[in-house]
Amino acid sequence: MKFLAVWTIWLRLDIEIWISREVTMGYRNFGGFDILDSIKIWVRVIDIDKNVVFVNKRMIEELHEFDANDEMVRKLMDNIVDDVFEIDRAFSDEKNNKVYLNLDENIFCVENEILKIENSSEIFVVETLRDVTNERKYRHEIDNKNKRFLEDINFAKNMQNRMLPDKGMYNGLFINYIYHPSESLGGDVFDVYKIDSKNTGIYIADVAGHGVTASFLTMFVRQSIRTISKNKSNLNRIMGELLRAFLTLNLDTDKYFSIFFGIYNHETKLFKYVNAGQNTIPILKRKDEIIELKATGYPMCNFFSDVNYETYEIKLETEDRLIFYTDGIVEARNKCEEVFGDDKLIEIIKESDDLINTMSDKMSKFCGEQSNDDYSMLEITVIE
Repeated sequence: MKFLAVWTIWLRLDIEIWISREVTMGYRNFGGFDILDSIKIWVRVIDIDKNVVFVNKRMIEELHEFDANDEMVRKLMDNIVDDVFEIDRAFSDEKNNKVYLNLDENIFCVENEILKIENSSEIFVVETLRDVTNERKYRHEIDNKNKRFLEDINFAKNMQNRMLPDKGMYNGLFINYIYHPSESLGGDVFDVYKIDSKNTGIYIADVAGHGVTASFLTMFVRQSIRTISKNKSNLNRIMGELLRAFLTLNLDTDKYFSIFFGIYNHETKLFKYVNAGQNTIPILKRKDEIIELKATGYPMCNFFSDVNYETYEIKLETEDRLIFYTDGIVEARNKCEEVFGDDKLIEIIKESDDLINTMSDKMSKFCGEQSNDDYSMLEITVIE
């Protein structure tokens, strides 16, 4: 587009020089427009009385390849200025006017540019006709592909939203959360689900990257861990099977995910957990006390084929609140490049009785609606 603009300016200056020279020599010879014969699109020049005073060779030659029975083709061949070209408007407002013309089943973009000759009262419209049939065809194909792509994205987005657990009561636990993908599709995933009559599985995971690839992996995580952990309570074994399932995907080394996974036993109120590379520490809020559920372990990636994870456990009490979150919260930045940080998060957790709504409001005010990263928070309150 920049090249075209420079070329247009150069063309106008060249024409003005040629015409100005011939007018000042005392005769009116329109041969000054011959420079337009080198242009690879159709060009014709029209005076203020709507007479065609010049047509370049390319237009003359190629017009004969079109159907002479086409009304507009015939008018162009006869050098008739049709109202469709908006010549009167071009002379009146001196703006670059653009119209599209159907010519023998081809589409032409017609643009009018005013040309004033220096030291003369001469004024012309330089009219260019550019065949955009293929451009329109390709644009239509691209638009259709984009439409199908957006439909696929929306389908995947709906799938991700449907994977989220229901808010509210579930097996003696009260569930609430924030889920905020930075794009239409995100790389955060979490779940609360039934393992057996006594145990509930709880996890939060963070997939590397964003978009379609990340969304695919979030679906893999959800379906795989539900299947693998069914009627199982050995956390290390569950993580080992999840890693082996991931390795069968044979993905590149930059595709991986981290996960903090735990099992809550409703009878004993014991919460056992492991950490597979999750770099955010879940928090247990018990009345005014803050307890960090620290644990370490390797992420799910294809650098390892067999990894042992250390298992941790803690006994929960009624009204305890488990808070899981992804690094998109603590690493969020505002317009001044200030980091949200762990301290601010801990402070909000300590002071808020309505954590999820408070966090949603704080994040919105801190970094705006558009965040550079996905962020999620899952809060689980022990009711029974």
